[in-house]
Amino acid sequence: MTIIYHIDKQAGVTYVVWDGVVTAELYIAHVKRLLADPDWPPARGLHLSDLRSTSLDPSIDKAVLEKAVGMFREHPKISTVKTAIVAHEAFHQALLYERLISSIEPSVIVFHSLDTACMWLGTDSEAAARELNSLRARAREAGSP
Repeated sequence: MTIIYHIDKQAGVTYVVWDGVVTAELYIAHVKRLLADPDWPPARGLHLSDLRSTSLDPSIDKAVLEKAVGMFREHPKISTVKTAIVAHEAFHQALLYERLISSIEPSVIVFHSLDTACMWLGTDSEAAARELNSLRARAREAGSP
């Protein structure tokens, strides 16, 4: 249904929530929004993507992930970004993305646990959980009639 993000400049973290069924079209639109955002990446370069409440539409295949990687490749600060992805159902697709982007952004790891992802990023897991839950609620409010 949607991908929503918030950049916490003070903490230096970009929080991203994928919620509901996400299509390739939504994903590529998100990448374009993120790359056009002058505040991304924040100073610390930390990026936390929460895919725990999403199902990926079959349109998000290897070709779409390669397209996204190609788009990220053009960003001058991509090598400064350290990304943790937390996924359940989308875990295997997230691993494929990790392999594809590793040539330009070497610090990407997919996790099952938010706590472990936050530990690896060096961020507060309770603060991250609050931010991600708030984003998920906003995403669902925006998607309801």
